[in-house]
Amino acid sequence: MPQADWNVERCLNKYYANWANGTGTCTRCPASGSIVANSRIHSDPYEYSDVTDCYIPANTEYSDTSGTYQYTAACYYTE
Repeated sequence: MPQADWNVERCLNKYYANWANGTGTCTRCPASGSIVANSRIHSDPYEYSDVTDCYIPANTEYSDTSGTYQYTAACYYTE
């Protein structure tokens, strides 16, 4: 599993820095069905991310047994 250290690196896309255990483990963003959320990349390497930086981009399509759907706006996760 990738590790984050606020002094060194940020987590890769689709991961956020989970500081719950104090070590900054990069944790994969939640999924909605088969769609794994992207993560916002901060321009400042000292600004670490959390789960609220995970989002499903606008215009992402998904389908299930009922039909095909599309996110019309970016959908960010909340805690």
